[in-house]
Amino acid sequence: MNILNYISPEYIFLDKVFDSKEALLEFLLDRVRNHPAILNWTVVSRDLWEREAKGGSGLEAGVAIPHARTEGVKDIVICFVRLAVPIDFGSMDGEKARFVFFILVPKEKVEEYLEVVGHIMRIMKRESVRSKLMDCRSSEEVMKLLSDLEVKT
Repeated sequence: MNILNYISPEYIFLDKVFDSKEALLEFLLDRVRNHPAILNWTVVSRDLWEREAKGGSGLEAGVAIPHARTEGVKDIVICFVRLAVPIDFGSMDGEKARFVFFILVPKEKVEEYLEVVGHIMRIMKRESVRSKLMDCRSSEEVMKLLSDLEVKT
């Protein structure tokens, strides 16, 4: 699984500050509005909010993966945000999220969805990866780090 196929530097945001999870998600929805994989932004937005209403998308160790399986996209879309001030995503360990992977997946791509989420969970559980992500100064550095991780995993 190579998540670099689904993310590019213009969808990587570093040291952002938001008042709430909802404000962050609105920001991300606005940023992907004109993404080439978006078929129907209204459907994407609806499906994301329905998924978020079902429960927290926080993992542990400061990582969250808000996501939606939706008919509003024709391919997987990934954004990454490193938050300057962590936000509560309802993680099981109670830690607020500093690293957010926002994922939109076509409804029929169940296997790819599971692979993407699983891959992100595997790389982000390593403290060394989280530390290196904190040191990145640009979206290009994040892409380079993710590329290096793809080679090693």
